Amino acid sequence: MTHKGTVTLETERLILRRFALRDAADAYQNWFSDPEVAMYMRWDAHGSVVQTEAFMEHFVATYEKPNFYRWAIALKTDNRAIGAIGFHVEDDNDAVADAAYSLGKAFWNRGIASEALQAVLRFAFVAVGVNRMEAFHAVNNPASGKVMQKAGMQFEGRSRQKFKSHKGFEDCDTYAILAEDYLSKTQQAQPTFRPAQKQDLDTVAALSARWAAEGITWGVVPTNQKDFAKKELWLCCLGGEIIGYAAGCVQDKAHLAVFPGKASCFELEELYLAPEQRGCGIGGAFFRYLEAQLRQQGVTRLTLSTATKDSERILRFYRTQGMGIWTTVLFKELS
Repeated sequence: MTHKGTVTLETERLILRRFALRDAADAYQNWFSDPEVAMYMRWDAHGSVVQTEAFMEHFVATYEKPNFYRWAIALKTDNRAIGAIGFHVEDDNDAVADAAYSLGKAFWNRGIASEALQAVLRFAFVAVGVNRMEAFHAVNNPASGKVMQKAGMQFEGRSRQKFKSHKGFEDCDTYAILAEDYLSKTQQAQPTFRPAQKQDLDTVAALSARWAAEGITWGVVPTNQKDFAKKELWLCCLGGEIIGYAAGCVQDKAHLAVFPGKASCFELEELYLAPEQRGCGIGGAFFRYLEAQLRQQGVTRLTLSTATKDSERILRFYRTQGMGIWTTVLFKELS
């Protein structure tokens, strides 16, 4: 197993991120103070926000451990904490993880918990190397079982009086899923990359619209045959589905005059990956593919002049790929 700690994950509607001390008020209001949410949990409903602040302090302090996995569930619309999800690995040799989650009552019956659990399963299997993920719920709380079912987990049996909730000893149903079953079903083990073709443009335009909806506006996606001829465009695919793209072009002499040194310079204008596929190493693999393609073309410098001012998350990604910063330009020497 390769522990990575609680890294940010994204889905179509959600951001799964680390808790911060500032989340205490939202966490208290949305679920920690609600006896109905706590009914089948091992923690008591909090009587004051001070108790919730203590939980937040524990989470923040424990994030230093690479095998600690606890996420705040937040909607992209406002990034406020509405629930929690995580998993625990007892023994790396067994590679078995136990998942748990809670969600504010105002957000029940909207598929949010299942969407979050699916993202965590993918991260656990693809990025961390978990072999088996399991979870259980009180028989008297069947809604939690539906979350597991929707995430693809299979019922494995019932345990009598497995734990004691606020209502007494609870019989529990156990669900689980193996890495081999998950990866076989979703076909997400190995992303593939290829140059785009003209018939791919409609799909790329749809992905570009999703990107714009996230508030990122730089770059120009080629949307017709004339523009296509001016740009280089590559695709990232999973199971035959296009889930990301990268676009750019070789820069002219005017650009090279601004940047020091002589080089064959390629400006990466856009690199986009669908939110539900982030956080599991696919973006990094896509970037390495681009590097290899550009080296084959004789390109010796890769630049990107927009990420530094638009998104800290995007900036962290590119710096992880080895790019440095010169004034306002991200760059990487490929020679």
